Formats: sequence, structure tokens, C-alpha cells
Amino acid sequence: MAAEGTWQGIWPLNDVNAAIRLSDGRVASPTLPVGLEAVNLTLNVNQDRLALNGEARSGKGQLQLSGTGALGADWHMQVQLDGKDVDVRQPPRLTARMDPALTLTATAETVVLSGRLDITDGLLRLDQNPDRVDLSPDIVVVRQAASGEVPEDKGPDFVATVVLNVVKPLSVQGYGADLKLRGSVTLLQTPDSVPSGYGTLTLTEGRFEKYGQKLQLRSGQVQFSGPVTDPWIRLEAIREVPPVVAGIRLEGPASAPVATPFSEPALPPDHVMYYLLTGRAPGDNTASEKAMVSRAMLSIGLYGATPLTQKMADIFGIEGFGIETTGQGDETAISVSGYLSPRLYVEYGFGVFTPVNTLTTRYRLSKNLYLEAVSGVENLLNVLYRFEF
Repeated sequence: MAAEGTWQGIWPLNDVNAAIRLSDGRVASPTLPVGLEAVNLTLNVNQDRLALNGEARSGKGQLQLSGTGALGADWHMQVQLDGKDVDVRQPPRLTARMDPALTLTATAETVVLSGRLDITDGLLRLDQNPDRVDLSPDIVVVRQAASGEVPEDKGPDFVATVVLNVVKPLSVQGYGADLKLRGSVTLLQTPDSVPSGYGTLTLTEGRFEKYGQKLQLRSGQVQFSGPVTDPWIRLEAIREVPPVVAGIRLEGPASAPVATPFSEPALPPDHVMYYLLTGRAPGDNTASEKAMVSRAMLSIGLYGATPLTQKMADIFGIEGFGIETTGQGDETAISVSGYLSPRLYVEYGFGVFTPVNTLTTRYRLSKNLYLEAVSGVENLLNVLYRFEF
């Protein structure tokens, strides 16, 4: 870094002429989504006027920065950021390449962010965190200032309007899905509201795993018209068994979508489920196959009763409660899991088509050290150590 300049008069007359230069800098941290190399910045000060210019490299991408501003009681600043093929990483959830075109305008009262982010490539993972324990929805957090304490200055209000364009299909994996989506969503943030989104992302291709079967995506949309954390989902996934097309419609808020079986031509729900589970037509099935499907339907009924089971879990104080399927075909299994305490995790799994039950308990001894016991076909005792790299 280098700096040179002159300052005349008595502060704060702002009779300043200066140039501050940063050459070949580097910004890197595991907590930052963007790493920067070859950072070159120049800040020129001419009395009460500011001018900023710079460039940086992110992976194979380039960033350009420019801005102007004024010093003094009514200070203000406007900065423009443009880029091409900028690498964005937030392990383990997001890896993407973006073209940003953003403008930041700041005053003592307000900071406004506007512009667009074009996603040209990327992978988004939606896998749940098995170690997360959610707070009960009836918990109320109260923060009360101590007597005589002066409230902190919250600083300027923040307002954002950013258009997120998925220009080329973005891969999305998790919750049994492996999909590609594209579309546009306008993201909004105001001082008095939660982050909101307005727009539609269209699912273009992929597969969706439900009830232990891999189904082909036929159509799907993710619609935003409010808080970004709870968009509306519409999805159809099918399994073709000529001349029948059997499928699942998934529709509703992301927090509680409802799955409904359907078929073309229309068939009774149990017949649709038979097609989905076995890939064969019902009719000449053996007694063992009938028993298999009955067991599967019973298991799926439990799997689909999430509102009731979640309420029961809340009553008994089970945190992070979840029901999910694993495996496929004859190896399909249903697992029920949750935390009996912040340290004790319990999971019970049972086969849909085979009478195999497994009980897993995991106790956290320290921040990264766990003791795990598994009782099933085999009995195991494991010591687990978790680390990040």
C-alpha cells in the first residue's frame, strides 16, 4: 500500500489532496463467499471529493470497481461493482459463477443496494444439517436494555432491490431431488420487513426421489411472492409403466408441501402407489407382493403425516424431529429421528419391504467428539470425530 498527499488549513476544512493506492492485494477467508486476488485499488481525495477505482480477480473471473463521493456533514458515496465469471463459494451449500452489476449508494441515513446478479453456472445443495436443533416455535426471545443503558445507534437504514437471474440452469440437490432450474427473482429488503422475493424459478429437468423410488421430473416451479424462506412449490414427478403414467404432485409452501398421487389414465390411489412402488400393474400379483405393498402403504402413511407427528414430537419435547426415506426398491427404509436432549440424538429405521429394524443413538461427548451405538442386523459401537477442512 502507498499513499501521498497534502493537507492545508485547520481540520475539518477538508483542504486535502491525496492518493491512496493498494497494489496486488489479496482477500481470503473461509467465512467469505468470494475470494479476491490481484486487488488493485486507488482512492483519490480532492478537497471534499472522493474518487475510487479498482479491479480484482476471483478465480477465472474479473471485478471492476468505481465510485464517487463527498466528505463533510452531508457525506455521500456511490460505488459501482461489475464483474464477469466471479466464483462464489459457501461450502457445503453453494458453488456458483456469477456476473454482478451492483450499485451501492450510501448516506448517513440510508444505504441502498440495487442492480442484478446473473448466475451462469452453479450447484446448490439443500441437505439438512443433522446436528441442528431448531428452537420450539413457542419460544419468545426478549431482549431488554439494562436500566440507564443508552440504546445503541443502529446506523443507517438498509434498503435492497436486487434482481437474481439464473441465466443458465443451476443444479439443485437435496431432499431427494436432483434438479436444474432457471428463471428470475427480484429480492427486496427494507428496514421494516424480512427479506422478500418476487418471481418464478422453473425446474427444467432432473429426478425426484419419493417413497424410495427415483421419479422423473415432468414439470415444476418455485414461486416467490413474499418471504424468501417459504416460496410456493409446484412439482410433478412421474414413473412411466406403459400404457400408464403414475406420478406424484408436490404442491404447497416449502415449509409444508403436500404430496398427492395421480395417474394417466386416472386410477385408484392404491393402484397408483403400486405402479410407483413396483413398476408393475396390479392384478396378477402374488400374496407376498400384496403384503409388501400394504406394508409400504402403511409406512408411507406415517411418512406423510408430518403435521401430526411433528405436533406429537413437540408435546414430548423432541427437537429436530424428522421422518425420511432412504434407499430404493426392495431396500427402501423409513427413518424417524430427533434429539431427546441437546447432546443425545436417536434414530429408528425400519424396512418398508423387509422386516429389518435399526436403532441408532449418538451422544456428543464434546464439541467434535461423538459416541455412537447401532443395534440392528449387526451391533456396533463407534467413536466419531468431526472436523472441517
